[in-house]
Amino acid sequence: MIWGTSFILIKKSLLAFDFVELGALRVGISTFAFLPWVIKIWKDVDWSKLKYFFIVGITGSGLPSFLYAIAETEISSATAGILNGLSPVFTFIVGILFFKSIFSWNKLLGVILGLVGASTLIIVGNNAAIGGNPYYGVFIVVATICYAFNANTVKQIFQDTDPVHVAAISFFTVGIPFIVYSLVSDIPYKVMNHPDGLISFGAILLLALVGTVFSVLFFYKLIQSTSAVFASSVAYTIPIVALGWGYLDNEAITLYHFIGLGFILLGVYNLKGK
Repeated sequence: MIWGTSFILIKKSLLAFDFVELGALRVGISTFAFLPWVIKIWKDVDWSKLKYFFIVGITGSGLPSFLYAIAETEISSATAGILNGLSPVFTFIVGILFFKSIFSWNKLLGVILGLVGASTLIIVGNNAAIGGNPYYGVFIVVATICYAFNANTVKQIFQDTDPVHVAAISFFTVGIPFIVYSLVSDIPYKVMNHPDGLISFGAILLLALVGTVFSVLFFYKLIQSTSAVFASSVAYTIPIVALGWGYLDNEAITLYHFIGLGFILLGVYNLKGK
């Protein structure tokens, strides 16, 4: 429910801020929220895994925060949410290619179905249905590949590490420059002077504190308790919630959305099997 709501919050954030400012604020605020934990656990952190903390940070939020933002400058929030359903598809592919996960033909079918669904939205979908430029959906696809590396790294490297440690230190490794940028750029001026400044800033606060800080702790715990692919299958509900928010915000919802959603969810269903 939280992550499904993220896409409409991104849309509202873009009313006042460009995609660079949105991404910087989202990562910067999340990092700032984790700083008390970083100070508290500093001496207990296994710093020999610093490069893996950075990988988790850059693939979990560092890059996706900007990729989703730039995508939604041209496509609808509903379309972005549906394409996000590819997360478990790529989690499976990355697990096979880089993390020695177990292959199965049934899961391969799931991958194919998911990609068909994404292709339907990006290639077949017309501008009125998807947004200004449907090819911007590729940015969402790249973001889901980032999430795939994120989930597999957490499972393989940080299986026995406190999720708070993983989240706090991974944000710390990538987020400090974004805090600085948020303070010295035009962001403070826009918050106070843009007609939609306060609304957009409020949306980003929710996006960062609830959609990132709060939810990532549960997500990393879920990965540790199950598997990377299973945890990524929260993508089952994300597109449905995003589609609902898009409808309530008067976005054009067409047959292409439901065809793409159907293929992606069918693919995820095949991925959950043994």
